[in-house]
Amino acid sequence: GWLMQMLIGLLLIASGAAKVWAGRSMKGAPNFPLVLGTGAVSALMGLVVLFGLNLNFGILLGIELLASGLALVLLAMHRRGQV
Repeated sequence: GWLMQMLIGLLLIASGAAKVWAGRSMKGAPNFPLVLGTGAVSALMGLVVLFGLNLNFGILLGIELLASGLALVLLAMHRRGQV
């Protein structure tokens, strides 16, 4: 019920904050706004879940996984110097 909804919402918000924090090292890189955007998407999904907006949880989870994957790929490319 509500406890699981609160935990998932807080987890998504923390995930978004971590992506924004990790993306700080990319300041000045061309993909910097994309990494910040993925963090914002995660935080927004957390707020949607936390405030209980009636959306399909599977769609929210899919969007979160796509945003996380994109952020990881962009951070790895930056570390390898390809971007």
